[in-house]
Amino acid sequence: MKFEEIELLIDAFSSLPSISRKAAEKISYFLIEQDDAYIHQLIRRISNLKDNVSLCNVCNNLCQGSNYCQYCTNSKLNRNNLAIVTNFNDVTKIEESEEHDGLYFVLLSEINYKRKDTSRIDMQYLKIKKMIEDNNINNILLATSVTYDGELTANYLDNLIKRDFKDISVYRLATGMPFNSSIDYIDIDSLKQSIKNKIKM
Repeated sequence: MKFEEIELLIDAFSSLPSISRKAAEKISYFLIEQDDAYIHQLIRRISNLKDNVSLCNVCNNLCQGSNYCQYCTNSKLNRNNLAIVTNFNDVTKIEESEEHDGLYFVLLSEINYKRKDTSRIDMQYLKIKKMIEDNNINNILLATSVTYDGELTANYLDNLIKRDFKDISVYRLATGMPFNSSIDYIDIDSLKQSIKNKIKM
């Protein structure tokens, strides 16, 4: 017997990244077993997240209580350097490496090499372009994942940047990161080595 409420919840959970329909079913059935206090607390936490945490208007990084993140508002950073990453975890990981002194831009996605749809990256590039112009950026590190999607995204952005800005040096993460890997899963020492040995594109 199927219940519409359960099916709708399963559909909602399965729309989340990395959540299969099977996993969505397990989460849904788990929630059914919980008491009202647990459910109300979960709803409050999701609501508080949405109310208090948002995306920076400039770089898409996370921010709280403001429209701008801690990096975009930090005048002590080297604003001539920009690291372009895929997600929020990448920013944290690169900060831990202490090898990048500058700004960040979070793409929120990469180009899928099978579909080749560049529309989302094209939209983000408009923000990147404005960021470059506003901060007189002259060094860019393309720190997307070392996967087919990440490589395709990095090459695509490299072409756009070089088309519009002739005097900017564009770099790619180098040795230290094995192929088919993403920044948020790599150890700090390997990431440090990868940033130090970045390759000019």
